Amino acid sequence: MLRLAAILLVTATAVSPLALGRVAARATGLFRVLLGLLVLAAFASLAVGLLAGETLFRE
Repeated sequence: MLRLAAILLVTATAVSPLALGRVAARATGLFRVLLGLLVLAAFASLAVGLLAGETLFRE
C-alpha cells in the first residue's frame, strides 16, 4: 500500500512542474524552474520517507 503511494507520488512529480508552470506563467523562466525543482524535491523526500517508514515497520 505504501509502496503504491510512493510510486504515485514519484509519478506526480513529473506532472507537478508543468502545472506550476501554468500557474506561474507570468513569472520569469528561472523562477518557474526553481519552483518546479522545489516541488520535485518535496515529493521525492515524501516518497523516500514513505518507503523508509514501510521498511521500519516491516521489521
